[in-house]
Amino acid sequence: MNIKNRIIFDLSQARPHRYVGYHGGGVYAYKFFLGLLKELESNGQLPRLIVTFDKSRKLDSQVKDILKDKRIHNVYVESIEDIISTIFAYNSSDSTVILPMPYKILAKLEKKPESKLIATIHGLRELQFKKERYLSWYKFPNIVKMLFWWINSFFKENTTSKMFEYLKINDQILTDSHFSKKQINKFLDRNSKLLKQNIKVIYPPISDKYKFNNISKKIDYPYFLSVSASRPVKNCIRVLDAINYYNLFKAFPDWKYVLTGVNKNLRNLIKYRYKKLYPNLVLFDYITTEKLHELYSQSSFSVFPSLDEGFGYPIMESYVYGKPIACSNTTSLPEIASDGADYFNPTNKKEIFNSLKALIGDEQYRDKLSKNALSQYSIIKKESDIKWEQLFNQILNSN
Repeated sequence: MNIKNRIIFDLSQARPHRYVGYHGGGVYAYKFFLGLLKELESNGQLPRLIVTFDKSRKLDSQVKDILKDKRIHNVYVESIEDIISTIFAYNSSDSTVILPMPYKILAKLEKKPESKLIATIHGLRELQFKKERYLSWYKFPNIVKMLFWWINSFFKENTTSKMFEYLKINDQILTDSHFSKKQINKFLDRNSKLLKQNIKVIYPPISDKYKFNNISKKIDYPYFLSVSASRPVKNCIRVLDAINYYNLFKAFPDWKYVLTGVNKNLRNLIKYRYKKLYPNLVLFDYITTEKLHELYSQSSFSVFPSLDEGFGYPIMESYVYGKPIACSNTTSLPEIASDGADYFNPTNKKEIFNSLKALIGDEQYRDKLSKNALSQYSIIKKESDIKWEQLFNQILNSN
C-alpha cells in the first residue's frame, strides 16, 4: 500500500476510559470523523483514509457500521505505542495525521513525524485543578488512592510540556474556544511564537435537533437536568449540596432534579448523604443519545456547574431545544452560553441556589433566556459550520 497522500484518523481515544459511556471529547471525535468522511466520499477520496481504533473500547454504533466499508483501511490498536507505530508506518510529508484527542499520543512521541499533524487541544484542565478537593473526594473514597492521585497530578505539567515538544511549524492545533486558545498561548509563552500562529479556534460540530423515532413517555413533572454527573469536574455534587443546604424542594416540592451518568459510587453517596432529597431526584446511569435528547427536550432548564470546560457540549444540546441554563461562570462557559444562561460561581452554594431559585420561580425570566438561547445556538452553529467546511477543504486539498 502506498504510504503517501494518506489521512490517518485516530478514533482510539474517543473513549478515553473503558468505563465512560459518554464523553464530550468522544462526541467531538465522532462528529469530526463523520464530517470528514462525508467530504472524502463526495470527492472520491475515501481510499485515502486510515482509521485507528481500539476494539476493547465502546465504539459508536454508526461509526462501527461505517468502518465495515472495505475502502477504509482499519488498524486495530491496543496501546498508545500502537498508534504511534501506525503514524510512522505511513510517515510522509504529504500525509496528514488527525488526532481529535491527542494528549497521551503527543506526550509519548520521541521524534517528529514528517506527516502534518492536526491535533485538537480541548483545554489544559489537568493543570488547572490539581488540588481541587471535589475532583478527588468522591471519585476516590479510599484515602490511599486519593493521595496517589494528588501526587500523580504534580507530574501533569511535565507531560503537557512534552505534548507540544514535537509539533512542527507546519502542524496545526485546533481548539474549541477563544478561552482555550488564550490558555494554550499562556502555556506556550516560553515556546516558539510560530507554533502559536497555528492555533485555530473552531467551535465543535453542532448538531440539529434530534430526530426522535418516538418519545418513550411524556414526563408529567417539571424538572431541571444535569449530565455526566459522576465526572467530578462536572461538579454536580455542589448542586446537590446547595439544594440540600437551602432546602430548595421545600419551596418547590413538585420539581425534580434529573441527573444522567450516575455510576454506582455516586448513587450510593447520594443515598447516604442526600437522603431527604431522594424523592425529588431522578437518577440515570449513562443513557442513549436519543434518551438524552428526550430529557433535554422536555426539561424546563439545564444546570451546568462545571469547574472547567474548553467548550461545553451540554450548552448547545440544551439550547437547540430553547432550554436556558443555570451555568457556571468559569473558563469558556460565558463565551459559549452568552446571554441564554443565569450564571453562578460554581464553588459557591448560595449562588448556585439563587440561580436555581430564579429559574424555577420566574417563568417569564425562563422565557426570556429561552429566546436568547435559541439565538446563541444559531450564532455558534453558523460559525462552526463555516469553519469546519474550510478545514475539510484544507485537509482534502493540502496533499
